[in-house]
Amino acid sequence: MRALRYSETVSNHDGGWFSTEQQFEILLGEKEMSERDDWGHDPSVQSMRRVFARMEKAQQELLGRLSISPFDPRLRRRREEARTFFERAWPLAARRGIVVSEEDAASLYAHCLARTLRSDGIEVPSEALPCDERILEFLSEEHP
Repeated sequence: MRALRYSETVSNHDGGWFSTEQQFEILLGEKEMSERDDWGHDPSVQSMRRVFARMEKAQQELLGRLSISPFDPRLRRRREEARTFFERAWPLAARRGIVVSEEDAASLYAHCLARTLRSDGIEVPSEALPCDERILEFLSEEHP
């Protein structure tokens, strides 16, 4: 059995930082460690990791095509909006059979991000996005 100790720095709602004085101690036995390691082998967890990796790649490709730095200050808010939009659209698109693969999910995310970028006045040509008529039609019907 081994113990892990760490302290944590957290942000308050005003954006300021403070360090907690609390020390956390976690005792991990061999049984708990093996269960923790097995979690990463769960097929649904692996699938979600692949979806997130593809979403990140789609975002990088879109920003590259638009010549926008990943550190552009406008992106933080737009990424949050795109994530919220994507989280609402994905289950509905999946139920309708529009998003059936990890690649489809990444394409949907890219289109959600493009929509939020356009709302900030950034021109996003259709050539910069993955070409998927089903997703375009779905977004225009459900989220005009």
